Amino acid sequence: HHLAKHLVLLRDIQKKAQESQQIGFTEFVPLGFVAAEAPMWKKAGSLPVRSGPTGAEVLRAHAVARLVLNPKLPGGIRNVQVSWVKEGFKTAQLMLLAGANDLGGTLMNESISTAAGAQHGQLAKPADLRRLVWDLERPVAQRTTSYGILHRFDSPVSASWDAILEAEKKASAMTSIGTTEALDSLDTVSPRQFG
Repeated sequence: HHLAKHLVLLRDIQKKAQESQQIGFTEFVPLGFVAAEAPMWKKAGSLPVRSGPTGAEVLRAHAVARLVLNPKLPGGIRNVQVSWVKEGFKTAQLMLLAGANDLGGTLMNESISTAAGAQHGQLAKPADLRRLVWDLERPVAQRTTSYGILHRFDSPVSASWDAILEAEKKASAMTSIGTTEALDSLDTVSPRQFG
């Protein structure tokens, strides 16, 4: 209930920005609290501080965000991003199925979540992120930080290992031609999903 109220407030702010011809929010990123090494958690002692959201709560946050921030409605926010660094690859896939359409970035030497105790890595190769999305039979696009599409990658013709390797070979050839500095994120929006 309180999550939906916060999201409605964001939607109202976004609607005002859109009405005044401003860009507003380009994405919404539900980030769960990682407690393991966080000072607040370590100093909590007997205070009622939770160690972070459950997997179900993280899934619910992404799903409710997609419903409330539907980009087809006034005040909608087109992109709901999942943090694979905080949630891991498998949970990130679930978030994509629950309504997220942005897998976030390849990242290089991520330190904030890692310092707090996240256990899912600091770097992901573009090939690993593409495969993660292709497993869901979703299209993949390489994008800029401001959501300009640089490349769209053909999905494998099937889920066979050979088909995935062939699609990856084509994708790697596309991105090796002067665009590696732009490998900051992969957008997994399906053209059929949001128009």
